[in-house]
Amino acid sequence: MLKGRNLIIAIVVALCAVYYSFVTNVAPKYIKQMIPVAETMAQDYIHGTVKIGEIHWGGGLSAEIKDIVVKDKGQKDIAVLPKTVVHLRPWLALGGVEKALAGIELFKPEVFLTMDLEKQWNLQHFLKPSDSTETPFYGLLEVKEGLLHVEMPGGKWTFPVSGEVNGGANPKFAVNAKVKSGNDDVQLQGLITTTGVGSLSLKTASVDLANYAAAAQFLENIKDNSGLIQDLHLHWNNNGERVQIDGAGKLKAVSGKLLVNGATHNFKVDGAISVINNVITLKPLDLDVDGHKLSVVGEADLADLKNLEAITAKGTLSYGDGKVAFNGGYNEAVKAFLAEIDFQKVKIALPSMPDDAVTLNGEIAFVADVKEISKFCNENNVTLIVDEAHRLNEKSGLFQNKGENQIKEIINASKNIPTKQRSLFLSKNSQTFMCTYLNNRGSIKN
Repeated sequence: MLKGRNLIIAIVVALCAVYYSFVTNVAPKYIKQMIPVAETMAQDYIHGTVKIGEIHWGGGLSAEIKDIVVKDKGQKDIAVLPKTVVHLRPWLALGGVEKALAGIELFKPEVFLTMDLEKQWNLQHFLKPSDSTETPFYGLLEVKEGLLHVEMPGGKWTFPVSGEVNGGANPKFAVNAKVKSGNDDVQLQGLITTTGVGSLSLKTASVDLANYAAAAQFLENIKDNSGLIQDLHLHWNNNGERVQIDGAGKLKAVSGKLLVNGATHNFKVDGAISVINNVITLKPLDLDVDGHKLSVVGEADLADLKNLEAITAKGTLSYGDGKVAFNGGYNEAVKAFLAEIDFQKVKIALPSMPDDAVTLNGEIAFVADVKEISKFCNENNVTLIVDEAHRLNEKSGLFQNKGENQIKEIINASKNIPTKQRSLFLSKNSQTFMCTYLNNRGSIKN
């Protein structure tokens, strides 16, 4: 029996010696040969290159990969991974070879997101198209002390990132990440597939918009953007057919200079906003635009984000000692937002009457995109607008001997317009904006 035990010990020692020799002498040579093979294979999946520094395997169930550098086709950095540890569980391969990869740890990784002048991100076309919708990863991906670098014309930002992605529920991946925004944290959690089906929740106590003023100017033509977004929590859900958004947040002293058609408008916004089943509710929102103060209460229904015609908005705002009620939606025919607006004792100054206050009472049709107003009016005859209406005469012609009555003729010209369309008259004499309905055969008095 003693001889048998000694034989077993000798065999174990011999196997250990062979294994040690394999790990220290043979394996490193094969691993070194694997590096260029892996770098070449990566080009089948990306428009760019992958370079691997070293791979260390100590004979256990983990391997360390150093200095992975991923570049786009222009040889600009996409990702730099100083240290990556891969954990293997060979026995899990019984359920599929891909399941043997149990986990990946990324230590101090850096990712670079860049937007060009055409507002295109560098990652938009980085991955090559694939017919497969599967991602063969069932382990745990951990990001430790990572950095996300974001650059666009006019600004650069660096965000510390940490978190994990768990592929145990593949094809759904559990996401739990924290992004540092200045002195504040943004928490992102959810369960989502690589095709975007699933749900994500975002929470943050505060975001200082002044830190991202350059982004607001480049993306939205807003200069000197500042203020806070507080107590923001959003829940995004996509079931594959419909996207639903819920959440709430507060705007505190959000201000800036909005550039519209070459003109600059100063604005400031305070108030709370909530979203329930894609319906945005303002309750109330205090606005200051070029010194004009407004208080807005209303809602916008974004019921179907893929169908613009399903987007509607309604509400009221206080302005110029009066109130304005609005109700409208997007119209695909004119590619613009159309709305009915009801003015109640609203005082404004018009460009044609800079020294006089004008009181608005009545209803009008509104087209949000000024470029489409002429086209819309010509094709649909929805509205006749008469400025300087006090210059109208009873009759037309050089000797004022033609026609019946200019005001009446203008109204009658709209007789065939669908119900609730209007003729609009701006009169300086009475300093009153007046609006008549099509069935009104009376005169407009100064």
